[in-house]
Amino acid sequence: MVFTASGTGIISWYKNGISLNVTGSTYSVNQPVRGDIYTAKRNVNGVTSGESNTLTIVAVQTVSPPVIDANPISLEERMPVVFTASGTGTISWYKNGVNLNTDGSTLSVNQPVRGDVYTAKRNVNGVTSGESNTLIIVAATNSPNITITEPNKPAYYFSDGHPPSYYDGNIKLPVIFTNQPRYDPVNDLVWLKNDKIKIGINLKRGGQLAWASLADATTNLVYNGYDGGFQVTLDAYQKKDGYTQEGEVAGSINPGGMPTSYNVIQGGDYYNRAVSLIDYHRIPNGYYVKIRPIHYPLSAKFSQTYIEATYTIIGRSVKIDYRYTSFRTDGQWVGGGFDGAGAPSCFIVNTLNKYKTYAGTSPWSFLPSTGGTLPIMNNRQSPAEAHATEYWGMVYDEQRPNSGLGVYNATNGGNSTYFIFKQMEIYPGNGPGTEFNSGFTFFQPFVDFNIPNRGNYVKDITSYLMIGSELEIRSEVYKITGHESNIPRF
Repeated sequence: MVFTASGTGIISWYKNGISLNVTGSTYSVNQPVRGDIYTAKRNVNGVTSGESNTLTIVAVQTVSPPVIDANPISLEERMPVVFTASGTGTISWYKNGVNLNTDGSTLSVNQPVRGDVYTAKRNVNGVTSGESNTLIIVAATNSPNITITEPNKPAYYFSDGHPPSYYDGNIKLPVIFTNQPRYDPVNDLVWLKNDKIKIGINLKRGGQLAWASLADATTNLVYNGYDGGFQVTLDAYQKKDGYTQEGEVAGSINPGGMPTSYNVIQGGDYYNRAVSLIDYHRIPNGYYVKIRPIHYPLSAKFSQTYIEATYTIIGRSVKIDYRYTSFRTDGQWVGGGFDGAGAPSCFIVNTLNKYKTYAGTSPWSFLPSTGGTLPIMNNRQSPAEAHATEYWGMVYDEQRPNSGLGVYNATNGGNSTYFIFKQMEIYPGNGPGTEFNSGFTFFQPFVDFNIPNRGNYVKDITSYLMIGSELEIRSEVYKITGHESNIPRF
């Protein structure tokens, strides 16, 4: 602390009325004591002035450290977390003792690393506090009976852990996976498993589901042989023959004049290209992905959309929360066609060739379901259709009825969800993947919505994928919808 006196002559300094025998226009005090009073006098030509104004040492201002907490409080590695600090002033954040140069009452960390230590300090009127409490990132854990296994990084990934089509704010042409398997179970799939079911989320194909089965089964119910775009996937489309984008000529980019020219698929395109991953990480009991997809029939054209999918495993169900975000500028509109989404579109092994649903007029009464054998057809023929008044449908194998696959979706609201069921033959010319030539079962709940040709549009869709017998799947739906008391007690 430095005192300064004005005026000419010789300045003498006093503490508590006693001369300090120090002269000069300034006086420094290294360890001021609360209550001490400092004054000065000046002498000009032998004449000494009276005392100056007084300066009294007061209590030193202190700032208490902030208290920080986290959401979620589990602080698990690779799980996004938001830290929040209490107190006024300017909050500064530190990781492992190093200032992050980020000020504010909150700090978001998308990919926390095990062992990292986060703290904060606050500054009030130029006085900085000590460090806050510490929050340390811990090893990932799962809820009882649930395991989450993340993939290794295969050779086609960059050193930062992203595939070569990773979207970092710049458009990059998606890589073509020519003559490669649809996935590597170690390097490409995130596995979610509990004591009832297991699923595999395919990071190589936009985070769609590439595996679904009972927990201990070695046989996959998902078909992986049609082409690069389809497994269990969000599929948004519009019907407009000759759809063009950004001035392209329709005939040069739309193979075979496909009727669903505007077709955004979570997993890839007709040409076996993968989508661009933007984000993928663990969540409690599940996994999250965000992608920028490409148009299925439009020769590696990025769509003006994002797709997000959050998978949470609950009992024998996988809850899938989709978010479809469109920011189109093409200005083209669908005339006399259709728009909507398969949420999800399920491409299933052809041994599941029977279907069931409830399409009656007395839903939630557990009355007998309706169904039958799936019609076998190519993709130009009509499917079996059902307005499911309990919002669910399933396919199953008569020889193994306990491992059927069902979907519940009530996004449309109203009195029913429109289901499409069919069994597809694969024939030459039906796109990449025809070399498998084994056919597959296809079904989807159809979600009807209009995609505007300009501006921003967001659609949230929630579906449940379930594995088990008809009784198990239907009972699961009744539990989800709050009709559990209507389940018969056998």
